[in-house]
This record gives sequence, C-alpha cells and structure tokens, in this order.
Amino acid sequence: MRLDREVKDQNLNGMTEFVIRSNNSQTALNEAVALELLAAAGLASQLSAYARFSVNESDPRLRLVIENPNDEWMAANFPGDGILFKAEATGNWSYRGDDPLSYDEVFDLEAGGTNDDVADFAPLTAFLDFINNSDDETFAAELPVRLDVEKFAVYLAMMNLIANFDDIDGPGNNAYLFYDLDASQFTVVPWDMNLAFQGGFGGGMFGGQGGPGNAGAGQQGDGQRRPEMPEGGTIRIEGGPEGERGGFGGMSNPLVTRFSAVTEWADLIESTEAQLRADLYDSGRAAEILARWGDLLQTQATDLVDAGTIASESAAIAEFFTTA
Repeated sequence: MRLDREVKDQNLNGMTEFVIRSNNSQTALNEAVALELLAAAGLASQLSAYARFSVNESDPRLRLVIENPNDEWMAANFPGDGILFKAEATGNWSYRGDDPLSYDEVFDLEAGGTNDDVADFAPLTAFLDFINNSDDETFAAELPVRLDVEKFAVYLAMMNLIANFDDIDGPGNNAYLFYDLDASQFTVVPWDMNLAFQGGFGGGMFGGQGGPGNAGAGQQGDGQRRPEMPEGGTIRIEGGPEGERGGFGGMSNPLVTRFSAVTEWADLIESTEAQLRADLYDSGRAAEILARWGDLLQTQATDLVDAGTIASESAAIAEFFTTA
C-alpha cells in the first residue's frame, strides 16, 4: 500500500509504503512481538501497527500493518549508501553465474542501486559465488570482510529464540540483503515473521505439532533448533542448477550451513543466544512487550478478535519465553 499513489508526497512520519499482513494466528501477536524483539536485539526490523482493514465497505478485519523495506526504510536503518536485495520464495542462495538475468526469480533489487543491473548485482553474485565455491580456509578467513558476522550471529540466535523456521534456510527463503557500498559488506535483514513462535504449519503455537512442550516439534522437548518439516517437504526449484534445492521445505542455505560449521562462529551463535535470552526473556522485557500488544488488542479490538483468543494466543507466546 502506497500513501503517495494518489496524493503527492503523502506520508506517515516519512513512511510512504506499508504491507498489510495476514497471519496464521487470529491476533498476529506472534509477528508484532517478534518484530519488536528483533529491533531490541539490534537488528534492522520493521515498525508495525494494528489496523481495522476493510475493502469496498466490507466488514473490517484485524490486520498488522508493517513498513515495506524501501529507500526510506533503508536510509532510516543503515547509514551511508547501499543496495537492498530481497530473496524470493521461488529461489535459493545458489550461485548461478554473474548474469543478473539468472537471478530473475531469486533476488529482487528493492532499493538503492544505479539502475544498471550488471553493476548493481555484481556484489551479490560475487557474494553467492564466494559462499558456495570458496574452500573452507578461504571462507573462514574472508567472510568477515564480506559479511557482518556479528549481526549474522544475532540473526541466527534470534531465529532460534523466536522459534522462526521460515527464515533464510526455511520454506519461504525470507530475508533481505543489504549491501553497504562504503564497507563492501552484506548484512542479512530479517523479514516475514508470521510463523514466529511456530505460528503455523500444522497448528504451530496454537495447539498443533509445533506447540510449546510437544517433544519432536522443534526447540521444545527434544532440543532441536528448528521444527521438523513434513516428510517429502523438500522440492526442487524449477530452472535452478541441477541438484539445487530451495523454496518450500528447502531447509538448506549454504551461508547458514558453512557459518555454523566454523567452530568460532558456532560458539558465537551460542554465546549470543545465551546473552539475548538473558536480555530479552529472563529480564522480563519480552513479557512486557507481549503484555503491551495484548493489552492494546484487549482494549481496542475485541469486536474483531475474541478476548479469549487474545488471551490464549498471548499465553502460547509467553510459554516460549520460558522454554526457548
């Protein structure tokens, strides 16, 4: 949704583009809370707000409205010049050569750049070449030059803490990549948190296989870091390199796999996760964020979502704060 489509320069606090989100939960509390927790962890997240949304005088529905990452969002979250790429659900992070047309259904250039696809995509294709084809020694030595590894450790730690399996190695391949032109370095940006706190796929946090306390469902019970996908969930992306897999059920990303295999960075993820758990969960900060969002719905939206549903979905999220 664009505010300036019909009214020139119309904006809300400098923002002109928003995404009207649907969610597998009735409240979308899982996404609202996750987005704020990501920002509290120091990641580039998106602001959000609830809205009564209707089309052509239909009955209003509760929807979460979030910022659309664009030039304004990029300027607010990253200093200096850069290019913002969006990973598409139809693609993966394999290297397909240096021709931008080979990435037509894999990455979109969302903000920044020069309108010269060859020049603008060159940093991205070089990065994909590196993470897929460098030897282990070169990968470990040079990745910190090419990627903000500390922020990436925070990203991976937070995906574990908010129980979001739909990230860069999940079924939706959800992420943005920001390329800092001055530092010549990438940063992974989280996107699409509607499955945070296992809020979907077979019931998720609302009583299905992925709910808190269900052994074999992921982070709770059996200690796995991500929920298991249904058997046979991995599919091949048509048009991709032979043998490459991605998209729905792909659960494989060369950057995640290789980063986690380096002992130093595996330890960094673990220590970062422990610190963030203490800072956000043990401190009560996450509970305060959840309570604020829940209270907002209880006082202003019970005509759209039943009060009991708000309470039960809040309780389901709160359980993750003690079991993650």
